[in-house]
Amino acid sequence: MNKKIKKQIKLIGVLIGNEKKLMLCSFVSVIVGFTFMFMVSSLSGTIIKTKQDNTVNKYGKFLMVLPDIDNESEKEIKQKCIDFKYEHFGVVGNVEYANKKITIGTMTEDMGATLAFKLIKGKWVKGSDQIVVEEYLLKLFGKENTQLPFDIKLKKDGRFINYKVTGVISNYSSVISTSYDKELETKVYPSIICGQKNDKDVKNSLVILQKKLDFKKAKSDIENVLFQNISEEAICANEKLHWHGYSDNEDMININIWYPILLGIMLLLEQAVVIRAFVIRNQNTFHLFQVLGMTTKEIKRLFFYIMQIFIWFGVLTGYILSVIIGNTYISNVFGEYGRYYLSSLNNNVLIMMIVFAMISICSYFILMGIEQHSRLFSNNNFRKNRKYRFRKIDISIIIVQTVCIFFTIASFYFMNTFSCKSENIEYYLCSKSEASAYPLRGYYIETDGEEYFGFDVLNVFDKYKDKISMSIEAETKRCSILLDKNNVDEYFKNYIIENRLYSLDESDAETKEKNNRLWKQVSVKTEKYKPVSDNVLVTVLREKEFKDFVKKKEIKNTCFENNKSKSCIVILPDYKEIASPSIKENGMIRLGGIRGDEKKVKFYSEKFNVGAVLSGSSEEYNGIEIVMDEKTAIKSRTVLGCNTITIEMKKDAPLFIQKEVDKNVMFTMASIQGGLLDSSENRESDDKLMAAYTSVLSNTILLFCAIIICIYINLSIYIDWEKHRYEYGVLRSFGMSYAQLQRKVFFRYSSSILFACALNMFLGKYAFTNGTLTSRQIIVSVGLTLGITYVCRLISYYRKKDETVSRMLSEGE
Repeated sequence: MNKKIKKQIKLIGVLIGNEKKLMLCSFVSVIVGFTFMFMVSSLSGTIIKTKQDNTVNKYGKFLMVLPDIDNESEKEIKQKCIDFKYEHFGVVGNVEYANKKITIGTMTEDMGATLAFKLIKGKWVKGSDQIVVEEYLLKLFGKENTQLPFDIKLKKDGRFINYKVTGVISNYSSVISTSYDKELETKVYPSIICGQKNDKDVKNSLVILQKKLDFKKAKSDIENVLFQNISEEAICANEKLHWHGYSDNEDMININIWYPILLGIMLLLEQAVVIRAFVIRNQNTFHLFQVLGMTTKEIKRLFFYIMQIFIWFGVLTGYILSVIIGNTYISNVFGEYGRYYLSSLNNNVLIMMIVFAMISICSYFILMGIEQHSRLFSNNNFRKNRKYRFRKIDISIIIVQTVCIFFTIASFYFMNTFSCKSENIEYYLCSKSEASAYPLRGYYIETDGEEYFGFDVLNVFDKYKDKISMSIEAETKRCSILLDKNNVDEYFKNYIIENRLYSLDESDAETKEKNNRLWKQVSVKTEKYKPVSDNVLVTVLREKEFKDFVKKKEIKNTCFENNKSKSCIVILPDYKEIASPSIKENGMIRLGGIRGDEKKVKFYSEKFNVGAVLSGSSEEYNGIEIVMDEKTAIKSRTVLGCNTITIEMKKDAPLFIQKEVDKNVMFTMASIQGGLLDSSENRESDDKLMAAYTSVLSNTILLFCAIIICIYINLSIYIDWEKHRYEYGVLRSFGMSYAQLQRKVFFRYSSSILFACALNMFLGKYAFTNGTLTSRQIIVSVGLTLGITYVCRLISYYRKKDETVSRMLSEGE
């Protein structure tokens, strides 16, 4: 080994050995900083990657599906949109079983990777008489426990055809996107897949994909490229690819960038005072090196090597600790979300090593090239300053204290936000994820498809009625209360004015002509009535729940004791009894509206007996609500079925019942395309994930801030004391006590708390908006930072307490 290198190694060893305590503080902060950087960044990465995998597995990786497209249109689209991939599947038509229509189509097994399904048992179809079915159909066929293959007779075009079921695929068609404007004879995605020989019976569906999956770009590809170049009436855009693959993870993606930057800034502030303290303590040593023949550049190079040992030792140790601690902790706490942790960690460490290498190279040239840095190593660097004033604030400590308070508050905020647990297990089944309507002179024509749940789907839950309760929002296709134009009381006049909704502008000649044409079809009947709102909420309760509701509201009307008349309860927001009301108890209420599409419409109406008129708080009831029992709803022409179903199950229900209810909910939902399923367990699972993630995020920053504050304040006071020892000695010789001197020296760190609190008031106003934080939590957050700061004061106070005035004056000379 070169003698020069040996000499430098020995000198580095001497310098580090002489400053063991200082080096230990520096190593602790560097190791903790790099460990947290690597661990949290990698945790963010593995959660994002897992959630994106789940998005593809649940919603597919396609951008659009264009059902029933002809060859000419497909060719035109491919010419306009050349930067995309294209795949196909076919729809043959509908088959019937137990009076239910089921869409049948053709596709290859490879399409499962695009449309998010997989063969869960059996074999894929080979012949024209073989079929593969979605899992929920086994329950409809009554073949849940039947071994594959088995025969099933399905009705097609009026005749029964015998098919052989060879396989079962996962329930996929109810989850992926199905929004479209054009009415289709079949569903978009086939629930039965067959081997089809006669291609003329197959309606082609075009599937559009990105050549390379990019969740962030998916939204712009759909809106700015595909929608601009595709004129088809039926378009199913998979916007969930962007929502769940990028938008839901956007905060975590940003944290993955800003977290290392934030920790890097605080580490840089702390290392700056460590370097200054190191130079002060070794000022005579550097001077001795110069006397012995070392040049300033050699000393600076030696100093640079010590800095590199700090950084790369911290990187290496941080990586090892991230592997050992991080992998163990994340595997236990985050479960499946930790499966990409190690690969994410390796990528992050590689990126950060490149960044640190570039910073090191730049810092070397800056240190060696700028002459003014030479005075750092001069023996005159820290001579006394006779004109001295005590500093009032310290910007660096304000930054660290602000971060510390902010993330202590954040820790409480996250704990409050993600700790909400429902007492019971809830399911929310919605037959359509979005709804649209066409306004026509006070009426609204719903233009969505015919997807809604039949009341027969509720029967499967009858045997659990002691453990569950249900409520249904009826599908009415935008029914309204229809009042006689000559019988509109003051309450409804005000309600109509206050709830005036969007009315289509008829200034356009084409729109006016269209509205006139539609209005003529229904004007004879519609002009008799005044519609009150665009959509009255009709709530349907099953027998047990309806009786409980009547009892709770203390309704004693006998009309509910028999089912001969169609009776309902009317709930009006902030209603007060008035003379000559339009709707009154034991009177009649008319519900109705206009149904159809933008070409052909018809008017409908139906009378109900009013069993009670209740006033509801406007905070609880956003609009008018009609409540009726299930038997009345089934008899009604206004109620077509169930738009949404809410099921609440007691948490003390036996586990086997919970599993059966959960399974039946999934199968019920699988029969609908374009719907939405939500549950309290899913929300609690998401909350649990975010609670664990935000806990790691906020607590690591909080711990790191505490370390930085302690090291920064103590070393800053040490530097200040060494730099101004003589001035402080003069002040003490003129009668200033040691306690007074310490108060003045420490004042800047005490005053910094006030600035940090002011900054957090500003930041918190925009960051913590849901009002879950309590005053006590905010006080604890400030008090914790204040406590850490004043612990540092005690340390600095006792460290120099025994130093005499004469020593201060003599050493300060």
